[in-house]
Amino acid sequence: MAETFRYPGAEQDQLFKATYNHEGDDICIKCDTKKVVARPTHKDPAPKIYYRNIAFGNVVMKYGVTRDKIA
Repeated sequence: MAETFRYPGAEQDQLFKATYNHEGDDICIKCDTKKVVARPTHKDPAPKIYYRNIAFGNVVMKYGVTRDKIA
């Protein structure tokens, strides 16, 4: 399982401010990196399994404020 599901690395693990509206496509090439929220690095890159109700979709949620309202 660890070979299939692994931490993609800090360069791919970006969290933008909820008020920032993403620009361009799903991979954030045109997004303003000044709007990325600084977070501590992962101590253990191994995946963790959580059992809870979740919501998911097949597209990037570009509007964080809307996402937070839905949550």
